[in-house]
Amino acid sequence: MEDVNPLVVLIIWLSSPVIGYLIGKSKGREGAGLLLGLLLGPLGWLLVAVGPNYRNKQVMNISEEKNNCPYCKELIIKGAIKCKHCGSMLNTATNAKQIMVSCPFCKEEIEEGAAICKHCDSKVD
Repeated sequence: MEDVNPLVVLIIWLSSPVIGYLIGKSKGREGAGLLLGLLLGPLGWLLVAVGPNYRNKQVMNISEEKNNCPYCKELIIKGAIKCKHCGSMLNTATNAKQIMVSCPFCKEEIEEGAAICKHCDSKVD
């Protein structure tokens, strides 16, 4: 039986997690690819390659219709009632009736009666 060169074994062992990561990245499973590549080598690559594809599930969530919040300009789901980023109420009928006042600290417009300024986080009591 021939002797196996330890340098070749070391190179294959060190490259296995990288290859596993790259295979897993295309399926949304980078961590599993890295770990299985490290522990099982080429067998780990195969397990990641034939395993479930989580990338499609992430794409489905992104495909929902989105709009920009009129206050902070972050992306929100179309038809949302409240912005998850800045906390502003987005119902246009409610916002039309709201009276806006200036924050005494940052001078930005806030809803009358607000306890905390959504721009500078100062108490407005």
